Amino acid sequence: MKFDIPKIHFSIDDVFNALIDRDQNTSDFWTFLDKLHEKLNIDVSLYLFLENDLGQRLSSHEIDRFIQHFSQRPWIKLGPHSRSPSLPFHSQILSDAKKSLTELYSVIARLVSEQQVAKYLRLHYFSELFEFEKLFNHNGARGLFTTDKPIVAYRIPQEYKTELIANGFTTYQNMTFFRSMLRIETLKSLSTMEIQSTLDRLLDDFRIYGYVSIFTHEIHLLSPEYRELTNYVLTYLAGHIKFNEPISN
Repeated sequence: MKFDIPKIHFSIDDVFNALIDRDQNTSDFWTFLDKLHEKLNIDVSLYLFLENDLGQRLSSHEIDRFIQHFSQRPWIKLGPHSRSPSLPFHSQILSDAKKSLTELYSVIARLVSEQQVAKYLRLHYFSELFEFEKLFNHNGARGLFTTDKPIVAYRIPQEYKTELIANGFTTYQNMTFFRSMLRIETLKSLSTMEIQSTLDRLLDDFRIYGYVSIFTHEIHLLSPEYRELTNYVLTYLAGHIKFNEPISN
Protein backbone atom coordinates (compact mmCIF):
# COMPACT_ATOMS: atom_id res chain seq x y z
CA MET A 1 0.00 0.00 0.00
CA LYS A 2 1.34 3.46 -0.90
CA PHE A 3 0.74 6.58 1.16
CA ASP A 4 1.67 10.17 0.46
CA ILE A 5 2.09 11.02 4.14
CA PRO A 6 5.40 12.87 4.68
CA LYS A 7 8.11 10.86 6.38
CA ILE A 8 7.94 13.44 9.14
CA HIS A 9 4.36 14.54 9.71
CA PHE A 10 4.20 17.66 11.88
CA SER A 11 0.89 19.07 13.02
CA ILE A 12 -0.62 21.57 15.44
CA ASP A 13 -3.89 20.81 17.24
CA ASP A 14 -6.51 23.12 18.77
CA VAL A 15 -6.04 25.94 16.25
CA PHE A 16 -8.55 28.76 16.58
CA ASN A 17 -7.24 31.82 18.44
CA ALA A 18 -4.33 32.26 16.03
CA LEU A 19 -6.92 33.09 13.36
CA ILE A 20 -8.62 35.69 15.55
CA ASP A 21 -6.08 37.30 17.90
CA ARG A 22 -3.69 39.89 16.56
CA ASP A 23 -1.33 40.30 19.50
CA GLN A 24 2.43 39.76 19.50
CA ASN A 25 2.18 36.12 20.60
CA THR A 26 0.00 35.29 17.61
CA SER A 27 2.32 37.14 15.25
CA ASP A 28 5.26 35.17 16.69
CA PHE A 29 3.31 31.93 16.10
CA TRP A 30 2.96 32.60 12.35
CA THR A 31 6.52 33.93 12.04
CA PHE A 32 7.80 30.76 13.71
CA LEU A 33 6.01 28.56 11.16
CA ASP A 34 7.46 30.62 8.29
CA LYS A 35 10.99 30.29 9.66
CA LEU A 36 10.53 26.59 10.35
CA HIS A 37 9.47 25.96 6.77
CA GLU A 38 12.25 28.14 5.36
CA LYS A 39 14.84 26.29 7.43
CA LEU A 40 13.61 22.70 7.04
CA ASN A 41 11.24 22.74 4.04
CA ILE A 42 8.57 21.23 6.27
CA ASP A 43 4.83 21.05 5.65
CA VAL A 44 2.63 21.92 8.63
CA SER A 45 -0.89 20.64 9.22
CA LEU A 46 -3.17 22.82 11.34
CA TYR A 47 -6.25 21.19 12.85
CA LEU A 48 -9.02 23.72 13.48
CA PHE A 49 -11.88 24.15 15.92
CA LEU A 50 -15.15 25.31 14.37
CA GLU A 51 -15.81 27.57 17.37
CA ASN A 52 -14.58 28.28 20.87
CA ASP A 53 -16.48 27.30 24.01
CA LEU A 54 -18.36 30.62 23.90
CA GLY A 55 -19.76 29.77 20.47
CA GLN A 56 -17.58 32.33 18.68
CA ARG A 57 -16.67 31.41 15.11
CA LEU A 58 -14.40 32.96 12.52
CA SER A 59 -16.05 35.99 10.98
CA SER A 60 -16.13 36.57 7.22
CA HIS A 61 -13.61 39.37 7.77
CA GLU A 62 -11.21 37.03 9.57
CA ILE A 63 -11.60 34.38 6.89
CA ASP A 64 -10.94 36.94 4.16
CA ARG A 65 -7.88 38.17 6.05
CA PHE A 66 -6.31 34.69 5.97
CA ILE A 67 -7.16 33.59 2.44
CA GLN A 68 -4.13 35.38 0.99
CA HIS A 69 -2.00 34.36 3.99
CA PHE A 70 -2.60 30.68 3.27
CA SER A 71 -2.47 30.99 -0.53
CA GLN A 72 1.08 32.33 -0.16
CA ARG A 73 1.97 29.33 2.03
CA PRO A 74 0.99 26.17 0.14
CA TRP A 75 2.97 24.13 2.67
CA ILE A 76 0.30 24.85 5.31
CA LYS A 77 -2.54 22.30 5.31
CA LEU A 78 -5.82 22.76 7.17
CA GLY A 79 -7.96 20.00 8.62
CA PRO A 80 -10.88 19.60 11.02
CA HIS A 81 -10.18 19.00 14.71
CA SER A 82 -13.50 19.33 16.55
CA ARG A 83 -16.54 21.50 16.93
CA SER A 84 -15.05 23.17 20.04
CA PRO A 85 -12.60 22.44 22.86
CA SER A 86 -15.36 20.87 25.00
CA LEU A 87 -17.13 19.08 22.13
CA PRO A 88 -14.92 16.48 20.47
CA PHE A 89 -16.68 14.60 17.70
CA HIS A 90 -16.95 11.37 19.70
CA SER A 91 -18.95 13.12 22.44
CA GLN A 92 -21.72 14.05 19.98
CA ILE A 93 -24.39 11.82 18.51
CA LEU A 94 -23.39 10.83 14.99
CA SER A 95 -25.83 13.19 13.25
CA ASP A 96 -24.51 16.18 15.23
CA ALA A 97 -20.90 15.12 14.70
CA LYS A 98 -21.52 14.85 10.96
CA LYS A 99 -23.07 18.33 10.91
CA SER A 100 -20.11 19.78 12.85
CA LEU A 101 -17.60 18.06 10.56
CA THR A 102 -19.40 19.26 7.44
CA GLU A 103 -19.50 22.83 8.75
CA LEU A 104 -15.80 22.71 9.55
CA TYR A 105 -14.95 21.50 6.07
CA SER A 106 -17.03 24.38 4.67
CA VAL A 107 -14.94 26.90 6.64
CA ILE A 108 -11.72 25.22 5.52
CA ALA A 109 -12.88 25.32 1.88
CA ARG A 110 -13.28 29.09 2.22
CA LEU A 111 -9.79 29.47 3.69
CA VAL A 112 -7.72 27.30 1.35
CA SER A 113 -7.73 25.53 -1.98
CA GLU A 114 -8.44 21.83 -2.30
CA GLN A 115 -4.68 21.17 -2.45
CA GLN A 116 -4.27 22.61 1.05
CA VAL A 117 -6.94 20.52 2.76
CA ALA A 118 -5.13 18.13 5.10
CA LYS A 119 -5.08 14.48 4.04
CA TYR A 120 -4.05 13.07 7.42
CA LEU A 121 -6.06 14.19 10.44
CA ARG A 122 -5.86 14.13 14.20
CA LEU A 123 -9.32 14.69 15.60
CA HIS A 124 -9.81 16.19 19.07
CA TYR A 125 -9.28 13.57 21.79
CA PHE A 126 -8.36 11.17 18.97
CA SER A 127 -11.95 10.58 17.86
CA GLU A 128 -11.89 7.47 15.65
CA LEU A 129 -14.79 8.28 13.34
CA PHE A 130 -14.65 5.34 10.96
CA GLU A 131 -18.40 5.84 10.47
CA PHE A 132 -17.61 8.93 8.36
CA GLU A 133 -15.18 7.28 5.97
CA LYS A 134 -17.18 8.47 2.93
CA LEU A 135 -17.31 12.06 4.19
CA PHE A 136 -13.58 12.07 4.91
CA ASN A 137 -12.81 10.51 1.55
CA HIS A 138 -14.99 13.09 -0.22
CA ASN A 139 -12.85 15.81 1.38
CA GLY A 140 -9.56 14.15 0.44
CA ALA A 141 -8.67 12.64 3.82
CA ARG A 142 -6.52 9.51 3.63
CA GLY A 143 -6.33 8.58 7.30
CA LEU A 144 -6.79 9.47 10.97
CA PHE A 145 -4.12 9.52 13.67
CA THR A 146 -4.83 7.56 16.84
CA THR A 147 -3.70 8.39 20.36
CA ASP A 148 -0.07 8.67 21.44
CA LYS A 149 -1.00 7.00 24.74
CA PRO A 150 -0.06 3.36 25.43
CA ILE A 151 -3.61 2.17 24.65
CA VAL A 152 -2.79 3.01 20.97
CA ALA A 153 -6.48 3.18 19.92
CA TYR A 154 -9.86 3.29 21.64
CA ARG A 155 -12.57 1.98 19.31
CA ILE A 156 -10.99 -0.42 16.86
CA PRO A 157 -10.77 -4.15 17.71
CA GLN A 158 -7.62 -5.60 19.24
CA GLU A 159 -6.44 -7.34 16.07
CA TYR A 160 -6.33 -3.97 14.32
CA LYS A 161 -4.51 -2.39 17.26
CA THR A 162 -1.93 -5.15 16.98
CA GLU A 163 -1.48 -4.40 13.29
CA LEU A 164 -1.26 -0.68 14.06
CA ILE A 165 1.57 -1.35 16.54
CA ALA A 166 3.38 -3.69 14.15
CA ASN A 167 3.07 -1.65 10.94
CA GLY A 168 2.25 1.92 12.00
CA PHE A 169 -1.07 1.81 10.15
CA THR A 170 -4.18 -0.32 9.86
CA THR A 171 -7.48 -0.13 7.99
CA TYR A 172 -10.76 -0.75 9.80
CA GLN A 173 -14.24 -0.20 8.29
CA ASN A 174 -12.52 1.31 5.23
CA MET A 175 -10.84 3.98 7.39
CA THR A 176 -7.03 3.94 7.62
CA PHE A 177 -5.47 4.77 10.98
CA PHE A 178 -1.91 5.88 11.77
CA ARG A 179 0.00 6.19 15.02
CA SER A 180 0.61 9.47 16.79
CA MET A 181 4.13 9.10 18.12
CA LEU A 182 5.38 12.22 19.90
CA ARG A 183 3.64 15.06 21.69
CA ILE A 184 6.20 17.89 21.98
CA GLU A 185 4.93 18.89 25.43
CA THR A 186 6.07 15.59 26.94
CA LEU A 187 9.70 16.65 26.43
CA LYS A 188 9.46 19.91 28.35
CA SER A 189 10.85 18.65 31.68
CA LEU A 190 13.56 16.43 30.17
CA SER A 191 17.27 17.14 29.91
CA THR A 192 18.90 17.57 26.50
CA MET A 193 20.36 14.06 26.79
CA GLU A 194 16.94 12.60 27.65
CA ILE A 195 15.34 14.44 24.73
CA GLN A 196 17.96 13.09 22.35
CA SER A 197 17.38 9.58 23.68
CA THR A 198 13.65 9.96 23.09
CA LEU A 199 14.23 11.19 19.55
CA ASP A 200 16.63 8.33 18.85
CA ARG A 201 13.88 5.90 19.87
CA LEU A 202 11.58 7.76 17.50
CA LEU A 203 14.11 7.21 14.73
CA ASP A 204 13.96 3.50 15.56
CA ASP A 205 10.20 3.71 14.99
CA PHE A 206 10.86 5.44 11.68
CA ARG A 207 12.99 2.53 10.53
CA ILE A 208 10.04 0.22 11.22
CA TYR A 209 7.12 2.34 10.01
CA GLY A 210 8.67 4.59 7.39
CA TYR A 211 7.29 7.77 8.99
CA VAL A 212 7.13 9.61 12.31
CA SER A 213 4.26 11.80 13.51
CA ILE A 214 5.01 14.78 15.74
CA PHE A 215 2.38 17.10 17.17
CA THR A 216 1.85 19.98 19.54
CA HIS A 217 -0.90 22.49 20.28
CA GLU A 218 -1.53 26.09 19.34
CA ILE A 219 -1.42 27.33 22.92
CA HIS A 220 2.06 25.89 23.46
CA LEU A 221 3.52 27.45 20.32
CA LEU A 222 2.53 30.86 21.64
CA SER A 223 5.36 30.34 24.15
CA PRO A 224 8.99 31.06 23.14
CA GLU A 225 10.16 28.05 25.19
CA TYR A 226 7.97 25.64 23.27
CA ARG A 227 8.87 27.18 19.94
CA GLU A 228 12.55 26.65 20.78
CA LEU A 229 11.85 23.06 21.85
CA THR A 230 9.83 22.34 18.69
CA ASN A 231 12.58 23.80 16.53
CA TYR A 232 15.14 21.61 18.29
CA VAL A 233 13.08 18.43 17.84
CA LEU A 234 12.34 18.95 14.16
CA THR A 235 15.89 20.07 13.36
CA TYR A 236 17.28 16.98 15.09
CA LEU A 237 14.97 14.68 13.15
CA ALA A 238 15.64 16.51 9.89
CA GLY A 239 19.30 15.65 10.32
CA HIS A 240 18.34 11.98 9.92
CA ILE A 241 15.18 11.98 7.79
CA LYS A 242 14.30 13.91 4.65
CA PHE A 243 11.00 15.78 4.89
CA ASN A 244 8.11 15.48 2.48
CA GLU A 245 9.08 12.23 0.79
CA PRO A 246 6.06 9.91 0.50
CA ILE A 247 6.33 6.52 2.12
CA SER A 248 5.45 3.20 0.49
CA ASN A 249 4.59 -0.04 2.25
